[in-house]
Amino acid sequence: VAWAAIAAIEQESTPANADTPPRLEIEWEGGVDLDFDDLDDDGRLQQARFEGDVRVASDDFKLGSQALVVDFADGGEVDSIERILATGGARVDRVGEIGSLEAASIDLGLQRTEDGRTVPTEMIAEGDVEASDPGQTMWTDRLVVRFRPRAEEEEGDGVADGGGFGGDEMGAVEITRVDAADGVQVRLEEGARVFADRLEGDGVARTLQLTGDDVMVL
Repeated sequence: VAWAAIAAIEQESTPANADTPPRLEIEWEGGVDLDFDDLDDDGRLQQARFEGDVRVASDDFKLGSQALVVDFADGGEVDSIERILATGGARVDRVGEIGSLEAASIDLGLQRTEDGRTVPTEMIAEGDVEASDPGQTMWTDRLVVRFRPRAEEEEGDGVADGGGFGGDEMGAVEITRVDAADGVQVRLEEGARVFADRLEGDGVARTLQLTGDDVMVL
């Protein structure tokens, strides 16, 4: 259910040899603080903090929140982002597609691949989490999704039943683990509802386990 948001972030970065760089715009109403590495000769940017109705837009996704923190990796490429933290009514939407993620905070860990793409390693959404796509909507208090690089020969192959774990829209990564805790509720497209205390998904084995004192399917 949260795959659309993550796929959009993954697509934000383009390989270094691409002719046209991706569009990424950040607008905010409050202030911005920038931290630089004083020990670096070029004054490498370490962190950027944006405050007040922050809006991020690219060709693939839109993100809105009250505050946004962007951490840059030490060493390597100057513009390599290793973490994005959106807090205060955070919401991510795909452009031109149905899929969104809302939470009090969305914390995304990232890494740079050898071909220059920035891909997610882990996402943690907390506080009144609502994740939706055309097939289902999930509500929970905490959602953790972990990723790994997709094998090169698998990229773009797609999986017919991959809607639950991202399918080929995840591009260079695949989901390895999904954990939702505290008041998990899932509404399927046909109207059925599932209630549980915890949801555990294995993206590699494509299995899903629901646990709790009162697991219900209505």
